[in-house]
Amino acid sequence: MGRGECYRKLGDLDRAREHLRQAQATIGALGDDPYGQLIRDGLKQVSELLR
Repeated sequence: MGRGECYRKLGDLDRAREHLRQAQATIGALGDDPYGQLIRDGLKQVSELLR
């Protein structure tokens, strides 16, 4: 799930949210294929955990 999830697990929620924002800002570069969907699903999960 990437750096955002790692920072979340370490308790550094500000840094986790920053990495999540960066990932969300560039997610459009991924194709509409299984890999892109996997990454989108991962970002969604991390986003929900950081609420």
